[in-house]
Parts: sequence; C-alpha cells; structure tokens
Amino acid sequence: DALVFTAGIGENAPWIREMVCEGLEEFGIKLDPMMNMSPSRASSRIDASFSKTKIMVVPTDEELSIALQSVELVRVPEQQPAKEEVTVAPAKVS
Repeated sequence: DALVFTAGIGENAPWIREMVCEGLEEFGIKLDPMMNMSPSRASSRIDASFSKTKIMVVPTDEELSIALQSVELVRVPEQQPAKEEVTVAPAKVS
C-alpha cells in the first residue's frame, strides 16, 4: 500500500501533506515530519520508519503529459502512436 503525493501541491506543499496524513495512524499511515519538510526534485519517501504504509512524493511533468495527450488527439489514425515519436531528455538540476 502507498499514499502518493504528486503535481504542484503534492510536490510543493508539506503542510498539505501533513494535513492529509493527520489522523490516519490507525490505517498504518505515519508521516516523518523531517522527511516531509526536506525539499527534493526526485521521488522520495516521507513515511516514518514504523509506518505500515509507504508515503511518497513523486514529481510529475504536467507539461509533457499535456503535450503527449494533445499529440494523441490530433494525430492521423494511420500514424504510429505518438508515444513512440516523442523523445524527452532528462531535466538538469543545478
């Protein structure tokens, strides 16, 4: 089992993640407050060591998702699927 936070608010609002997890201990969900406050651009776990449920923050590329879906909507039916045509280079983090 896992609770996954993603997109703008899920990635960037530790106070929202804390509020969502508050009171869910009986379901095995326990947030690590220090991990929750640690900024990261990579997928990371923010659950306490004794949490029965994984709590994760997973970055998303919303612009890429929108672009891929848009290409899929406008492509000619006899073309290859757009997913095979699009190449994405990893973003550099400095």
